[in-house]
Amino acid sequence: MFHAVTEATKSLIERIRPAECALDGEKLTQYVFGTRNNPGPRFINDFSSPADEAEHFGFIHLLNGIYGHLRNDHAHRARLRSEEKEQDFLDAMAMISYAHRVIDRSWLKGQA
Repeated sequence: MFHAVTEATKSLIERIRPAECALDGEKLTQYVFGTRNNPGPRFINDFSSPADEAEHFGFIHLLNGIYGHLRNDHAHRARLRSEEKEQDFLDAMAMISYAHRVIDRSWLKGQA
């Protein structure tokens, strides 16, 4: 379970990272999805309402939370002394799956 969560989390980041980009974590999500003052090249909706804008930036927070909470936690402790709880594993994988589905339907500026 330890390695499955780690690899699933890393796969989210690899899916959004452009080939020429060496950024990671929060800096990468801001580069790809943008900030409120500087939109990035990837979108999860068409920004046609304030709710769409909030959803877009909420998704950035979700990715940062997944990465910070799940990947960093696993990267900085040994699996040998790790106690994985099945319910936590299932919840983490469901959240990661949801994030993958949002990325599946996202698009780059100029595509649609």
